[in-house]
Amino acid sequence: MKFVTYLYFDGNTEEAFKFYKSVFGGEFKALIRFKDVPMQGVNLQKADENKLMHIAFPLGTGDMLMASDVLKSRGHKVIKGNNVGISKCRSLTYPGATTTAVLRKNSESGGWWITFILKRNKSLLVIE
Repeated sequence: MKFVTYLYFDGNTEEAFKFYKSVFGGEFKALIRFKDVPMQGVNLQKADENKLMHIAFPLGTGDMLMASDVLKSRGHKVIKGNNVGISKCRSLTYPGATTTAVLRKNSESGGWWITFILKRNKSLLVIE
């Protein structure tokens, strides 16, 4: 089993992950800024454009450390102690796959969800 740890930061995700990279070595698997994902109907504040919507950093033999910045301008806030999630999965690699990130609004809660669509050959895997 592989473990994925997801962290939420108060605007300093990139700084933290550059530090992790300096300690552990390696390369980021993904780095997506808020400005890089079209968000229909959302006016992103200039100060939030370069914040990280998602970053992924492989650790060890297949575990993954992921994170994102929360946007105070959107009413989000980091709550110390509840800003981490850990999950396990069978595989984190999809050879030959391309990844697309799609941000969509949840009609029930009004919140936003990021969906990763992995496409390999003609098959799709959607991760929400």
